[in-house]
Amino acid sequence: MRVNYHGNDRRYSYVCSRQNTVYGGSSCQCLSGVPLDEFAEEKVLEALEPAALELSLEAAKNIESERAELDGLWQKRIERASYEAERAGRHYRSVEPENRLVARQLAKDWEKKLAEEKSLKEEYQRVLVEKPRLLSASERESIRRLAADIPALWSAASTTNSERKEIVRQVIEGVVVEVEGDSERVGVFIE
Repeated sequence: MRVNYHGNDRRYSYVCSRQNTVYGGSSCQCLSGVPLDEFAEEKVLEALEPAALELSLEAAKNIESERAELDGLWQKRIERASYEAERAGRHYRSVEPENRLVARQLAKDWEKKLAEEKSLKEEYQRVLVEKPRLLSASERESIRRLAADIPALWSAASTTNSERKEIVRQVIEGVVVEVEGDSERVGVFIE
């Protein structure tokens, strides 16, 4: 749906014009923008209430403990690969030079174990780089303090519409509007 403005910024509607744009047909539905935006605003502020934020911070804390557990598993895998490579190296170094066939096979095994260790370490580094940064204790505390002020900040004259839209983009992934049959009623689902 696209926004269709009627004169000033407080009179607008959301129009589904795909049929019109693509096929030259008529618009399939049109909704008044103000009630829909007020509903979305109410849900955004609910999501940013201190209790909701506290649950989100608790979920982040659980994710941190899962990350620590996963990191421990990675460390054990790397430790095991290092042990295997060192063991293969000891076997190679302990073979008699006269046993060339055995030495060649042990050298191949050692190289394979070293390559596996290197590959595992590189994969672990990629995982570390791809992981989002965790919140520090001071950042969490700042979020808790700001949570109590969000409705006031939202309503403040100094808060611009573009700032409100940025907040909405951080909280809402999408809004789904479904018309109930042939009625004028719609169902709104906010993701």
